[in-house]
Amino acid sequence: MHTTEERRLLDEGLKLFPSFFKLWLMLGQLEERLGNLEQAKEAYESGLKHCSSCIPLWLSLANLEEKMNGLSKARAVLTMARKKNAQNPELWLAAVKLEFENHEPERARMLLAKARERGGTERVLFPLIASQLEHAVDARVARGRDSLLHPIVLKIRNTIETVLLWPSSDGDEVSKAQHGCIDCLAVMICTELQALESFRDLTSKNTSLVRMDSCSRDAAMRDSVRSYVIHQLTPDKDCTYEASISMSFVLCMANVLISACQKIPDSCKRPFAREILPRLIQSVEVMMESEYRAAGLQVFFSAVYHLKSTILPYTFDLLKVSLKSLREGLEKEKMAGAKLMASLMASEEAIVNSIAGGLLEAITVLSSLSSSDPSPDVKICLETECGVRWDDRPVDLPVVPTDFQQVII
Repeated sequence: MHTTEERRLLDEGLKLFPSFFKLWLMLGQLEERLGNLEQAKEAYESGLKHCSSCIPLWLSLANLEEKMNGLSKARAVLTMARKKNAQNPELWLAAVKLEFENHEPERARMLLAKARERGGTERVLFPLIASQLEHAVDARVARGRDSLLHPIVLKIRNTIETVLLWPSSDGDEVSKAQHGCIDCLAVMICTELQALESFRDLTSKNTSLVRMDSCSRDAAMRDSVRSYVIHQLTPDKDCTYEASISMSFVLCMANVLISACQKIPDSCKRPFAREILPRLIQSVEVMMESEYRAAGLQVFFSAVYHLKSTILPYTFDLLKVSLKSLREGLEKEKMAGAKLMASLMASEEAIVNSIAGGLLEAITVLSSLSSSDPSPDVKICLETECGVRWDDRPVDLPVVPTDFQQVII
């Protein structure tokens, strides 16, 4: 249909049915297509005078104002829209997304807090995260080597980081969303490693690809989700975390690695262990914050349990870390250290043999603990995990071979 005829029909329809919002929406969209932005704005505003509860008209006007006059005008439109339609989750979602997309996380956080007061957080928060993931699926970022460098990956990661930095309480909507974000990052790590393994198989058959894509591989590793997560868990030389990084956020990063250990496919376990364990072991040895060390020990426990023999090159270092936590750590560290030691001792024969030189030291540490008076939680943990009894001496510990009487320093 010719645009002049289309406009004439819309004008006639609006004279007869001025409260039919769809006609105002169509008129505004027609003017936008033709580049007549002022006329489009007039159409949306006129429509809202007749249909103030029409959400598509408010959203179209806000998008147009952002295009014509910038963030502040779009923000004002959405503010007015929420005043007239305070319980509508689409308007709250649009306002939060507007702040995210314009790099205003604090304003987004304030809007979510207000939505939370009205009992609508889950109706705003979940669609916000889902919209990012839908874009990821549409862009096929979950497939192939190119996914590692796709710009939407960084956008998703930034959105997840913002959600993980929000304050939350156990069981509330934000906490539930954070659990989902943790699993999402873990899946992204698995996807990255699978893509890299597939690419290695390809380059082993076509060596000309190795030189051609070396820069791409370096960039992928530098910007990868796993490098990002590891960086959050490994402090700088002064062994402290930036003040802007909350303890809860760092613990979320540890939970990402724990989730990844559970989800990682067998073909990727070895490279995952190679990238994660050496850096995290070194970091835990110098961390000053007790709770962070305990979180690192929990990651190690999960790695021993799920990654199996791929952790073999690092078992002796893991035993050293567990013993140090049992000797010097606070309550949570001792409990995590006991679980780590028990998982090592209960592992397959190759792992037990690799730590045999430290078992005498392990027995000594456990004997020392059995003669002391640790907290009730630590006592229970040592009894259930390591077989320590408090009325006698450690039991059920492996026999140390006579040719492995090495003590861990």
